[in-house]
Amino acid sequence: MNYVRNISLIGVALLLALAVTVLLGSWALAAVPSSSGTTRIILMTKQVSQGDSQGISVSAQLTDAGKPLINEPVEFDVAANFFNQQQVNIGTVQTDITGTASIVYQPTWDGTYDFTAHFRGDGTYPHIQITQTTTYSGPVSQYIPESVGLKPVRQWITPVIYTCIGLFWLLLITIGIRTLRGISRSGN
Repeated sequence: MNYVRNISLIGVALLLALAVTVLLGSWALAAVPSSSGTTRIILMTKQVSQGDSQGISVSAQLTDAGKPLINEPVEFDVAANFFNQQQVNIGTVQTDITGTASIVYQPTWDGTYDFTAHFRGDGTYPHIQITQTTTYSGPVSQYIPESVGLKPVRQWITPVIYTCIGLFWLLLITIGIRTLRGISRSGN
């Protein structure tokens, strides 16, 4: 009897979580037939505040035949445009007791983001993925340049180059003077 009550409570909690997500964010659903029923993945996104910064909470709920899949890895990707459109992995999270895996992504610009959740499948459950587009408008993460890179090189490269150029001209002038002296000595 307790088992039925616990399953009912989990179901009510999932419905409440879904209702809150629908009200505060956006969601998408994908379903694939499996040997035990239908494997479903629901992808939910919403804008969240996290201390001093804001981001996008990306959650995926994984179920099969209505039962949550527990301790299964879900990969999260975001579409990025670096020279061409490609998927960038933002993390892999294990599902919890409700079959939900969540991650917070901190955008670097305002705009539209395409998030994808992947469950790669195993011997029992099939591969399933879903993509959802969401729009972000809020504070973006501050870009703080690192102190590594070319900064130390910039401090010494210019004097080194000027010194090399000066030495090259000194060498050319010395060769020219010696050549002229040699020609004048041979003429006497």
